[in-house]
Amino acid sequence: GRSIGLDGVIEQQKNYARSGFKLAHRNIRFELPVIPDSVAEMHYPEVLPISDDLLQRVLEYDVDFFPAKREQFLKRWIKQPGGTSLCWLDNNQVRGYSVMRRCRKGYKVGPLYADDHFIAEQLFRTLIAS
Repeated sequence: GRSIGLDGVIEQQKNYARSGFKLAHRNIRFELPVIPDSVAEMHYPEVLPISDDLLQRVLEYDVDFFPAKREQFLKRWIKQPGGTSLCWLDNNQVRGYSVMRRCRKGYKVGPLYADDHFIAEQLFRTLIAS
């Protein structure tokens, strides 16, 4: 058999349990109202759009953060229409990446993986400035 994951809502947890699902972990989300002037326009040459040339390196970087193979999913996730996907490339090596996509209200960011806090923050700032 195969495992099925469900990204559900708290109000429906009893219904999910009746269908046989068990809570594996919680996903906490935050909302940030972005005021354009509050986003510093800092440009780092290491922050790049995830082009076709960089995609394979990003997929290889992702392996350290996720316990299963998900190349086909990520290819589509990174290239989804209306989305923005960035990576941090340092000495030809990916050291972080993130994806931002439109949702009902504003945008959602995720995943956001980075080798350190500084890289994560710059990827996030560049995404929300876009």
